[in-house]
Amino acid sequence: VGACGMAPVVMIDDRAYGKLTPEKAVAVVEAFISQVEQSEAEKGGVGEASKEAEE
Repeated sequence: VGACGMAPVVMIDDRAYGKLTPEKAVAVVEAFISQVEQSEAEKGGVGEASKEAEE
């Protein structure tokens, strides 16, 4: 990743999230999942959000 000054770092798609604590890492992943589910729901996909909308 080449971001030692921001360590620990995680990359999701083309974005780096740095200086992560375990709690911040969980929040970043949860936010990413929510964003993907929302995008899938808007497209009529089969993500969790669209499954919930069907119920």
